Parts: sequence; structure tokens; C-alpha cells
Amino acid sequence: MEPEIHTPPADGDYNRGPTIMAIAVVSMALAFICVCIRLFVRIRLTKNLWWDDGLIVGGLLLSITGVVFNILMVANGGGRHQYYLTKMQGQKVLQYNTLFAICNVPCVCLVKVAILLFIYRLQNSKRIAYFIHVLLFLTITVGLGTFLLMVFQCVPLNALWDHTVEGSCISREDYGDVSVAQGVIYSVLDLFITSLPVIILWKVQIDKRTKIGICVLLGLGLLATAFMIMRVVYYEQLAAADFTFDCWGVDIAAQLEQNICIIAASIPTFPYLFKTWKRTIKERSYGQSSSKKPSLLGGHSFSSKGNKSAASKKHPYNDITLLSNITVKHDIEQQSSHGGKSLDESW
Repeated sequence: MEPEIHTPPADGDYNRGPTIMAIAVVSMALAFICVCIRLFVRIRLTKNLWWDDGLIVGGLLLSITGVVFNILMVANGGGRHQYYLTKMQGQKVLQYNTLFAICNVPCVCLVKVAILLFIYRLQNSKRIAYFIHVLLFLTITVGLGTFLLMVFQCVPLNALWDHTVEGSCISREDYGDVSVAQGVIYSVLDLFITSLPVIILWKVQIDKRTKIGICVLLGLGLLATAFMIMRVVYYEQLAAADFTFDCWGVDIAAQLEQNICIIAASIPTFPYLFKTWKRTIKERSYGQSSSKKPSLLGGHSFSSKGNKSAASKKHPYNDITLLSNITVKHDIEQQSSHGGKSLDESW
């Protein structure tokens, strides 16, 4: 813990806690909704879960746990000046902030690995596959190394915030240097990960709407990278004398980074859901209109045959947005391989 501050701050007992908590809860709630939609598509519609889905769920659970620690941090004075807090409150703020950081690092790592596995399923180039393997190795290695550093920065860990406990801790300068290095490496990896889908899909003949979807995903990836860079810039706040007040920048940036990554990883499954709903609504509306319409030939209208013929010529998957279409093709390919069908037959 830093020494107590004896000079009252100029802005009084200003509290950033509600802002920290609101951003944490809202961004996590959006990520939770997106993951639920992703799982609904994979379980109910394509009926094919894969490793990347499990990693996304793991990242979401860590994000939820981080929000709990943030709420506890704010409840004990996080976002307020240390001058107005008791010594015990200051220790609790540092404790819960540390526990949140320990959850944040593996959360981001799991989501990045899930995104890379998703991209790996799309690619058909050996060079890109090799490049993805390198990115996976670096992502896991850096994430695991940073996680171990955070867990063992003090032995025992509670010696970090409780000075009544004897322990051995690394210096805050060394901890800050490693944290900055992790942030810089992950920022560079983010740029490569974000650009891979564009490299793979942009040369494919796709419509304007799909290209817009790719740009949206690219924008989300760059936004997550921006918050990672913001977290690196604000790392010096972790060693500030008024830590309980100045930690807001790192905390908010970390929350937004992890949850935007989760959202970006879930969005590619959305188009398939929307197309399925649209097709279902059309089928129901057509069924209701045809049942109410009287016919001269035993209840069958002259247009029903033509509609059935037109429907038979167009497979219901044909007009799915490409971002989701490719993933669904992989899912159907895996299912049809057990039945002896080729991808073309099932598609």
C-alpha cells in the first residue's frame, strides 16, 4: 500500500465509482447477450459446438467474475480519493482490483484464442494456417506468463495489500514493466488477428452488405486494441499515491477491452439467426394466407405449385450472409461427413 495522503484533494470527495461499475455491468451484459445468441445458433440451429464456443464461455465467466470484483472494489471506495477512505478500505480496493486483473488476463487470452480458432476454420491456405499457429503460440505464452506473474507477484498474494502478512514481493517497477510489455505485445497481436478475416474474405466475391459486416468486425477489433493501448498508457496509475482514485483508467479500459473482444467473437453467428427468423416469418405468413384463401380445386390454389417449385430451386441457406455462411458450411460439413454425404450434397 502507498502511504496515506494527508492533504485534501482540490475536487473534494469526488466519486468515480458509479461510472466504473456502470461501464463494467453494461459491457458485461452486452457480452452475455451476444454469447447467449452465439450458443443458441450453435446448439439449436447448426447443432455443432466446437472448442471456440467453450473458450468464449470460459472468457464470459471470467468477465462476470471480474464484474463481481469491480462491484466489491467500488463498494469499498474504489473511484474515491484515498484521503476519505480508511486504511482497511484502501486495502480492500487494492485487493479486489488485483483479483480483477488476475481474471482479466486469462479472459482476454481465452477469447483471442477462440477468435484464432474460428479464423483457422475459415482459412484454406497453409501459409495462413502456419501464421495462425504462431499467433496462437504467442497469445498463449504471453497470456500464461502474465497470469503467473500476477498470481505470484507476492508470495503469499495477500501480502500485496495486507502489510501485516510477511511475504516476498517483486518491485512495482518490475511489475509495471512486464505489464506494459504484455500490453504492447497483445496490441500488435490484435492488429494481426483483426486483419486476418479481411485477408481471407476480402478477395472472395461477396456483396456490399457482407463487406460492410467485415468492416464492422474490423472496427470492433480495432476498438478493443485501442482500449488495450489505453490500458498500457494508464498503467502508471497503479503505482500512484492516490491509487484508489486514479485506478479508474486501467479498470475501465480492461473491462471494455475484454467485453468488446467477446462481442466481436460472437457477432459472426448473428446473420444466420436473422436469416432463419426471416425465413420462418415468411413461411408462417405464407401458410396463414394460403389457408385463409379459398380454392376451386379441393383447397389447393393455382399459385401453390409455382411457389413450391420456386422454393425447391432455392436452398434456404443460399442467401445467408457470408460471414455466417462459411461457419455454417463447416458445421454442416462435419455433420454430413458421418452420413457419407459430400459438402456439395448437403449444401
